[in-house]
Amino acid sequence: MIEGRILLFGNDAKVARGLKKALEKKAFTLYEVKEKTGVEEKILEIEPELIILNFISSPEDNFKICEQIKQDRSFRNIPVVIISNISKKKELIRALEIGADDYLARPLHFDIFLARLRAILRRISYREEPEEILRCKDIEINLTTRTLLVKAKPIKLTPKEFALLYTLMKKRGRALERRYLMKSVWEEKYLGDPRTINKHIETLRKKLGPESGRHIETIEKVGYMFRA
Repeated sequence: MIEGRILLFGNDAKVARGLKKALEKKAFTLYEVKEKTGVEEKILEIEPELIILNFISSPEDNFKICEQIKQDRSFRNIPVVIISNISKKKELIRALEIGADDYLARPLHFDIFLARLRAILRRISYREEPEEILRCKDIEINLTTRTLLVKAKPIKLTPKEFALLYTLMKKRGRALERRYLMKSVWEEKYLGDPRTINKHIETLRKKLGPESGRHIETIEKVGYMFRA
């Protein structure tokens, strides 16, 4: 059974209710956001496998937000589906040209939507599987054996240090917020105290060594990034 987190941006309450009921039967979790602002923050918080855009009162926002997502290097690989009350061919072409993975016109047929959704998630499920081995320059981390090699030499890490480094390397090139790291590694909400993460980052850098430790970059007022 395919499971996934789906982020819905939109203000069509009827469609939202129908989607929620249909998706939960298929083991999907739907997160609904009615605001048009803070898109990046919500994506970082939820980490969805798929995004649905469904603003009925202002369909132009669907296209604007889709374009915004697809122009962001951190999010462009997340599939986006637009639901609109516009069924013109030119709107379908426009949606696909700005990067939408699918476009559905109202009235929405949930059986067709779910079939398309499953097809999209099947395609990305392989891509989202945890990678067994991650490499960057002289750093190699193995998820199966839980080992780290730096310049071919084994480096001992605590479980949290290992999970933190793996998360940073998996998302390399992307600035990760402290709250995201707390949720991913510690499975806790970030309450504003940076000392736990800061201390682990400091220790990681020391264990990696002066040269390799520089890959972990501090992003001011945000968090950290693993830069290749």
